[in-house]
Amino acid sequence: MKRSERPSGRAQINHAGLTVTDIDAAVAWYTGVFDLALVFGPVEVSGSGRSKVIFGERFGRMRRAVLRDSSQAALELFEFHEPATTRRQDNFDYWKTGFFHLCFTCDDVASRLEAVVALGGRARTAPLEAGGGRLIAYCEDPFGNVLELTNKTLEETYGDS
Repeated sequence: MKRSERPSGRAQINHAGLTVTDIDAAVAWYTGVFDLALVFGPVEVSGSGRSKVIFGERFGRMRRAVLRDSSQAALELFEFHEPATTRRQDNFDYWKTGFFHLCFTCDDVASRLEAVVALGGRARTAPLEAGGGRLIAYCEDPFGNVLELTNKTLEETYGDS
């Protein structure tokens, strides 16, 4: 395929993957705070076959699980054992490429933020006005992953583009 050519059809985001320090606690947290449904796992994966190809020679063992929301978007959780998962530092390198945050649409940003904190997460901001009645808040799950909460859908925020 030439660089100027595009593949046919539109792509759709299938899932996002997050690394956590305790997969059982993460499954409980994401199902409790965001009402996601567990659809797979947690299962143990050893360092052979395609996992070695994906993660490299250093990889030895992990556990993974998949959660789904009501729109069928999924969140795949990983807990690495060999090498062991370590928690991010207090802040994140937002200026570097890679994962920055995962955004959840919820009816009541303030109450969802309270649930995040009550169940072991951390608020990075209070709910902030973002224009047009849109509220946003940044927070973290108990494993240091940055999350955004908003009260408007993607279509309500950016239109049908």
